[in-house]
Amino acid sequence: MKFSEPNNFIINGYILKMTCYACPEQYEVFRNKEQVGYLRLRNGSFTASVPKCGGDIIYHANPSGDGIFENNERRFYLEEAIKKIQEQDEQTAFDMLNEKE
Repeated sequence: MKFSEPNNFIINGYILKMTCYACPEQYEVFRNKEQVGYLRLRNGSFTASVPKCGGDIIYHANPSGDGIFENNERRFYLEEAIKKIQEQDEQTAFDMLNEKE
């Protein structure tokens, strides 16, 4: 995980832009300038949705943090959510290739 601008991260080539610091802590996730995900921690529930807010929830966890991650858990949960978004991206690409055949 790399930091770019304050409170923004790059994980596996995905850019996470923090849109709210706390209650909820939330991020929009971009790949190649296109939003591909939305991450949100509120009331102890952390979710990853694709392709944006209101989309399909593909990851759910219950970290210790309530509306903001505790410092020792942020990296783990953000990386786990990005893994799921990356899997979804790869499946979508695979499905598109098979549709053309």
